[in-house]
Amino acid sequence: MVHVASQDAPRPEGDRSSSGTGGYPRRPRRWVGALVAVLVAALVLILALALPRFLGDRSQDPGAEPEAVDTSGDPATPTPTATPVKLPGSTVTAIDGVLDGAPAQNTGAVVADPATGDLLYERNPDQPVTPASNQKILTELSLFHHADVEDRLATTVVAGKTPSSVVLVAGGDTLLSPGESNPKAVMGHAGVATLAEETARSMARETDRDDFPDRIEVDLDTSVFEGPATNDAWLPGDVAAGEVGPVAPIAFGSHTVPGPDGRPTDTHDDDAARTVAEVFAGELSAELSERTGQPVSVEVGQPVKAAEGRELGRVESATLEEQATVMMQDSDNRLAEVLGRMAAVKSGHPGSVQGARKATEEALREALGRDVTAEDGVVVGDNCGMAPTNRVTARVLAGILLLGEQDAPNRYTPMISTFPVSGDSGTLEDRFDDPTEAAGRGVVRAKTGTLNTVTALSGRVTRDDGERMIAVVLFDGVQDTGVARNRADEFFATLAQS
Repeated sequence: MVHVASQDAPRPEGDRSSSGTGGYPRRPRRWVGALVAVLVAALVLILALALPRFLGDRSQDPGAEPEAVDTSGDPATPTPTATPVKLPGSTVTAIDGVLDGAPAQNTGAVVADPATGDLLYERNPDQPVTPASNQKILTELSLFHHADVEDRLATTVVAGKTPSSVVLVAGGDTLLSPGESNPKAVMGHAGVATLAEETARSMARETDRDDFPDRIEVDLDTSVFEGPATNDAWLPGDVAAGEVGPVAPIAFGSHTVPGPDGRPTDTHDDDAARTVAEVFAGELSAELSERTGQPVSVEVGQPVKAAEGRELGRVESATLEEQATVMMQDSDNRLAEVLGRMAAVKSGHPGSVQGARKATEEALREALGRDVTAEDGVVVGDNCGMAPTNRVTARVLAGILLLGEQDAPNRYTPMISTFPVSGDSGTLEDRFDDPTEAAGRGVVRAKTGTLNTVTALSGRVTRDDGERMIAVVLFDGVQDTGVARNRADEFFATLAQS
């Protein structure tokens, strides 16, 4: 049994029926009232029996966009459907065969019924193992637990301490574009050129053209993040290889160097904040020179902390849910580290390595209703899954995913909708490509995880009859990651045709 913290369900909307007819009420005939009462009682009974089954059986295209839901409430206790999901004995035997053939020293697996939380299958569900990028599931839980998924991260410019200085204030948006804002995009939703235009307009409006300084200094405030830019739990070789690296609260294209067309490249930027400041300075110089009719030089100045001043310009990111989708679809390590720190900031902790760890541990404890670090051996080493110190169990991962699958929409409901779709998108686009895996194509939403000796896959599978199951498989001590990935895909495919 996967235990999920029971919390108050959202209250139903109030009765909106009319209380009168506009005139004096007439006394109804007694037999008519009795008949109406019987009919109403019968209708209520029919709906009580049929509605849960209807909702429980309703299928949804795994690739479709999630429906808009109210994510402000707390999770409700799962309500069992009339016909709980069951696994035939032949399916259990098939799953055993798939897992037995995996080239791994340790295997953890769980299959759970979203309606009841009951475990339908388990193998070493409580053994802590290295999760690889399945660690991002814990990070997303922390983000959705501590922040509103509709929140946007603002990058602003405020007036400096002198008339010839401004401060570029980082707010956690690392998906900036060097060009204009694109409201239809997630990557590049906010653009530095648009920010420079707004800033120049404000400065030119507030200062007489004849008195406008010919040199402006742009200082940089990145104090929303604290402490080291890298995590001491990461292996030096992974940092040197570019698998992960320094993170800042402001960057282009998720810490990549923009190409000539302004789009992200494959080259990561280890001084991303400085790069943004320099591009902003160039754009601001061009805008001010045009508006004042005289050359205005703009240079990057000094770092400052907690800058205060009247706001001169602002651009806002895509929503946190949209950014979390990029993190999950692309398994973006640097974005995971940034969103983990922003979850810490939202929770009242410092935006640091340690603050992010504490925020994740708090989210796990409060959402699952127990201290999983003490009771389950969970270790939060980082936000992205590159730290070899990370540990999690199949039961804990399943418990997290079950939170968003409850009947009443809650803050965790969008989580699985951010995952890639099997054979269609993100890190699962090229998966489920063998005949033994084909049954899982298009009906699985899951988060992948791969390190040199780790393979993981956790998410949701939808059967032909529309019933859903939460599934988690973790292979640790893997000798051949290619074979292990195929076994993980077969695990889900077997469930899809159960």
